Amino acid sequence: MSDVISKKDLLELTDITYGQLYRWKRMGLIPEAWFARKPTFTGQETFLPRDKALERIQQILQLKDKHSLEELAGILSPESSNPTVELDHASPAAQPNAEARTIYDAIRPEAGPYRFADAWCMAVLEQLLAREDINRDQVVLAARTLAPEAIRPEAHLETARLVVACRFGLSFVCISQGACRFDPDTKVIYEIHLGQVLENVKQRMGHHE
Repeated sequence: MSDVISKKDLLELTDITYGQLYRWKRMGLIPEAWFARKPTFTGQETFLPRDKALERIQQILQLKDKHSLEELAGILSPESSNPTVELDHASPAAQPNAEARTIYDAIRPEAGPYRFADAWCMAVLEQLLAREDINRDQVVLAARTLAPEAIRPEAHLETARLVVACRFGLSFVCISQGACRFDPDTKVIYEIHLGQVLENVKQRMGHHE
């Protein structure tokens, strides 16, 4: 079985702990499908694909000082951090506002099933639609700005803010990881901390790490 490695040997070879391995598994950094129980002379033991597991752990160890584990989950296993969701069959509380969904569907960058990031984008649009100082055109502009970023695992939107601003009657939207600095003629209408929206969507949809 040279193509697989036992969990015990993997821990010894990489010098990581049992707790680290299973935390990374829970967070999607190491796919759950890689863990397979197989019979041995001493009973049952867990094995993983040798080359894939060793390469993935090396990547995690190299990157974990530069990125949070949440960011690594998106970088290394984007599918696990952005799973498909059944919005049509979700509870009423988890379903997006109809107008937000209509706006998002019109500019949605990917066809096919909705993903968690899609629900996240629509939740941001809901917040904007609820404000009297933001018009529908500005919401559409926010959707066009946010949607392409939400499908990029390296975007790290959970640490960013979406800013809606206006200058001489011209609206614009930006996504920023830090403070936005504008000239005196620019008015910031509203800012949304995207990480807060993310947590709200997780609670609504029962999505957990």
